[in-house]
Amino acid sequence: LSANLKDLAQVYKKDIIVAETAFPYIGWNNKTRTRDENASPVKGLKANPEGQAEFMRRLTKIVQQTPGGHGAGILWWAPAWLAQPGQRGGWASLTMFDNNTGEALPSFFALGKAR
Repeated sequence: LSANLKDLAQVYKKDIIVAETAFPYIGWNNKTRTRDENASPVKGLKANPEGQAEFMRRLTKIVQQTPGGHGAGILWWAPAWLAQPGQRGGWASLTMFDNNTGEALPSFFALGKAR
């Protein structure tokens, strides 16, 4: 991503937004059909609330380091997509709010904070 943002910024000299991104706070193993924080889309990060927040911090840092100040921001896909009672799956595991309590997750507080 970093290399792509650098190339885009240098070639087009336009601001760039990373859109429709997300990371699960609940991991799901399709083989075992169970929750699994090791079922992560990013090597080295767990699919849990802390891993989701770390993903946000790392992504923020990459966007902020875009040459020429062209890293304009991040748009998280459906950050408040809470599951309806009795429903599971879909984008609900990628939200920034706990589906059981509605409380903000660490990723919400990591918005805009690079590490």
